[in-house]
Order: sequence, then C-alpha cells, then structure tokens
Amino acid sequence: MYHYPKAARGIQLLFLSIILAILSAPLSMLGIGSIVSVVSIVLQLVALFIAAGDDSGYRSALYASVANLVLNLLCNFVQQDSVVYKLVSNVSSIVALYMTYQVITITCYLLMEKAPNVASQGQTVAKIYVMCFVITFICRFLELVPFIGLMARLIYILASLVELVGYVLFLVFLFRASTALK
Repeated sequence: MYHYPKAARGIQLLFLSIILAILSAPLSMLGIGSIVSVVSIVLQLVALFIAAGDDSGYRSALYASVANLVLNLLCNFVQQDSVVYKLVSNVSSIVALYMTYQVITITCYLLMEKAPNVASQGQTVAKIYVMCFVITFICRFLELVPFIGLMARLIYILASLVELVGYVLFLVFLFRASTALK
C-alpha cells in the first residue's frame, strides 16, 4: 500500500484554500474579502506545489492555476462590458475547470488501491463538474438569443444549482482524499 504524504498535505491545503475562497465574498462586506481571496489563491498555489512532490501530474494543475491567476488579473484591467473581458473570463473559466478536473483525476489515480470508494466518488464529482460546466457555458451564449434566452436562463439557473451541489461534493471528496492518502 502506497502512502502519499505530500499529496495528502497538498489536498488539505487545497481544501482550506477553497473554504477561504468561499468566505472571501461575505468577508468583503467587512473590507477584508480581497485579502482573504489573495491568501486563498496563494494557498492554492502552495497546495498544488506540495502535492506535485508525490505526483508530477499535479504540476499541470499548478500551471493552470498560475494561468488562471494571470487571466483573473487581466480581467481587473479590462472594462467589464467589453468583448475582451468576456473572452478572458470564459478562458479563465475553462482553465479553472481544467485545473479542478486535473486535481480530481490525479487524486483518484492515487486513491485507486488505497480507497477505491473515495476514488469512485471523485470520478462522479468530475463528471458532475464537467457536465454542469458545459451546460452553463453553452447557456451563457444562448442567453443572448432573443427567443431561446429565457429558456437558456432557466437551464443556467438549474445547472448552477447542480454545480453548487457538485462543489460541495468536491469539498467532501478533497477532505476524504486527504485523509485516505496519508
């Protein structure tokens, strides 16, 4: 039975970074949301760097995370209603999906022998994530079409709710995976 202490530690830190990212929105009312958000991003980078010590596959997730950080910084310097902003924002979403998918699949690979039930849960989470992303991504563009727009908006709302459930399942998966990889 293999042990992956670096991956376990990286996954624990990734879990914490996601919790901080969630908390950054309500904490923005207190004026500290942006600070918590930056801490979350730095922690995510550190987490993926540490996890890459046990499996080099986490390195591509780290590179995607860095690219996503650059894209998000670029969004801050572009007018929000512009085509460039929407393009960069959509590319950022795709990169974030890739990073999440990469983390899940690599972690599932490491868990196959140690905790196959957790690996199976991760595979389900990955499917939910990708399915919801594709639906919401398509609906964002269909909202612009006059007659289809209303239906697309309703589908977008439903897919966003399922995506929220997938996000919670992702957090549960990270927690269980970090325990199983030790």
